[in-house]
Amino acid sequence: RLLEACAQNTTARLLDEVMPFIIEVVELTAVCEGPVPWRDPVWQYRSRGMHYSVDDHILGAAETALQTLAKLSTELFVSYIQRIKDTPYETLDFLLMRAYSANPNVYADESVDYLCDRPQRMEVGWLNSNRGVAAELIKLTTPLCSRERFAKLEETLLTYFPDWEKRPGNGDYWGWSQYGLLQSCDQERFSDKAKRKLEEWRRKYGEWPERETITGGMAQLVGSPI
Repeated sequence: RLLEACAQNTTARLLDEVMPFIIEVVELTAVCEGPVPWRDPVWQYRSRGMHYSVDDHILGAAETALQTLAKLSTELFVSYIQRIKDTPYETLDFLLMRAYSANPNVYADESVDYLCDRPQRMEVGWLNSNRGVAAELIKLTTPLCSRERFAKLEETLLTYFPDWEKRPGNGDYWGWSQYGLLQSCDQERFSDKAKRKLEEWRRKYGEWPERETITGGMAQLVGSPI
């Protein structure tokens, strides 16, 4: 709680202390194999709103501080995100995407560019919601982004299939990720092509579940507890 309070009240000072530490830990521990973004063993499993360790609290404080800056000080926010914007690390993608989500009125177009520049960022999420961070960012920004950016995102999503869906034995889940991301968009802005594709996935999988988790690349649908 102390870190969270500092993140809200002494934002820049906290980031000056915490961000170099996070960046160094990520660079030292990330498994730099395969396509980017690379994950690290310290923060690769994140639970939304639940902090179980000091590491969780540190990352949560950085997230809160960056979100506060995104809402209050555009110039200062830009100076901080330059340190993490073009890195190959998934934890830093997570922080930046969460920061963008705090002020979609200002960063809608920039958020779309960030996702489309490296489509693998579409899989950034939480432990119980793979790609949940990306889906939330898409939900917040697609009603606000320019027509050109919306078309760019739509085209990116229509060609997006993560590596785990291409593995042998996962054919039943082909298109699952695309379905969830399309479902998160402002569907009133869709082209006819995107509308048809969304209906195709809806016929295959049914209505999008209230909650959705991914375990080892396999989708598990979780309905209402009632």
